[in-house]
Amino acid sequence: MTTDSFGRTTMDRTARIKINVDDNGFIKWNVYYRPYKTYNDNNATKIKIEDKVNKNLVLRKEKNSSNLVFDGDNYKIWKGEYDKDGNFINPVEITNGLNTIFTYDNETGVMSINIPDNDSSYKISYVTDFASNAVSGDDLSNEVTLIENAEKNRQN
Repeated sequence: MTTDSFGRTTMDRTARIKINVDDNGFIKWNVYYRPYKTYNDNNATKIKIEDKVNKNLVLRKEKNSSNLVFDGDNYKIWKGEYDKDGNFINPVEITNGLNTIFTYDNETGVMSINIPDNDSSYKISYVTDFASNAVSGDDLSNEVTLIENAEKNRQN
């Protein structure tokens, strides 16, 4: 666990990622969130996952906009729990408020996934497409960071 100059705590070890390349050529990302501690603070502590894909991948959003497109399987989240073997079980899909759970910042190129209840476990799924200028053999990367106390303290 590390704290940056904005007072945000990052915990990379609690986010697990699985990558699935679909037959149609897009990548479906699965991120699993499991709290590393109990907060019991009525969500006063803000938890979010920040995701930045490289130039060869694009998130599904409206062109020239920060609005994500919530059609089909583009962005999904399930609340659940883990069994003793570490498997995500009893998933319940969350369908309300997706536009506040998943947000995108055009300036930074970062998608944020705001965890609805920081004491609960989640499976998060979203789709990226290959950028129009990507060619076979290009590097693909996706940087995911879990942040506690997600409010940035801006100093002038």
